[in-house]
Amino acid sequence: MMKKRKGITRKIRDGWIELWELDNSQSPLYFSFIKTQDIKSYGSKARVPDFCDDSQDRNLLSTNERLFFYRLRFSKRFVWIKEQYPLLPLARAMAVAKELKLKYPTYPYTSNIEVVMTSDFYCQDFTGQQYVYSIKDEKQFAKAIGALVTSERVTSECPVNLSVSLFLYSVN
Repeated sequence: MMKKRKGITRKIRDGWIELWELDNSQSPLYFSFIKTQDIKSYGSKARVPDFCDDSQDRNLLSTNERLFFYRLRFSKRFVWIKEQYPLLPLARAMAVAKELKLKYPTYPYTSNIEVVMTSDFYCQDFTGQQYVYSIKDEKQFAKAIGALVTSERVTSECPVNLSVSLFLYSVN
């Protein structure tokens, strides 16, 4: 869907969102917003079977994500686990970035088409509590930790309701 795309417009981006919403509304399976074939990677992205659900494949964009997914699955704590879950609606994600005083990212080769950002994992446990996990290597972690610390302050102050627990993991 998104691999090596130039000339992305709001109409194209919104079409991707509509297609993702349609796919997920018509199937009991979960469809990732970003699939492994959508992105260029120098790492080890993989589409792996979910050993708890034979009909479900998982799109994992790094070895660290794959290992963390296994950790989540083996814990038997979660009712569902969704990978590459989009942070929608876009207006809400942009409001959080604005509150954090961060520039919201745009697609390459565009100057003003906002990216549909995704979380690495979005999960719900048996009590109904929802969790968002972001898995970063050491280099990415240093950049992300500043935003996370700031987001803890913003979670209570921001007019945008964030009703999930956020976690950022660094992996060597």
